[in-house]
Amino acid sequence: MTARKTPALKAADPADPAFTMAHSPIYWTARVIQRYTRDMDAVLKRIGMDVPRWRVLMILVEINPASVTQLAEHGVMKLSTMTKTVQRLETDGFVATRPRKTDARVTEVTLTAKGRKVVGIVRAQASRIFHQAFEGSNDRDVERLNTLLQRIFTNLDSVPH
Repeated sequence: MTARKTPALKAADPADPAFTMAHSPIYWTARVIQRYTRDMDAVLKRIGMDVPRWRVLMILVEINPASVTQLAEHGVMKLSTMTKTVQRLETDGFVATRPRKTDARVTEVTLTAKGRKVVGIVRAQASRIFHQAFEGSNDRDVERLNTLLQRIFTNLDSVPH
């Protein structure tokens, strides 16, 4: 299904002569993610953490245990990169790995007690960036943004590769 060409959609469509980057939500999404990652890296570096390891810890708070494949999918990383990230977290004592009981080919990752402790520290740092990013926003803004981004994500699932 193609979106109706309103003036805002025309200006956001790269194929339309009216297109400008300033009207492209994809452009702004990419810039926001880059800025957020830069700021998070700076804050997390001070406590000996980085964004990839932070992502894994946050995912494991919700999905514990998780397979390395699940972590890569939710963490938006290549499987090889996620494997290295999990190995670093295991070396740090923040996670433990084991073969899945029902399928030994799958590596499951779980938070350790030390990992749960560091999650609290990391969340406090991430919260500072979150509050800065959403200054002047309200619950409805956040809910609408989440709904829109989820719709875009779902729409992109049907794009042929």
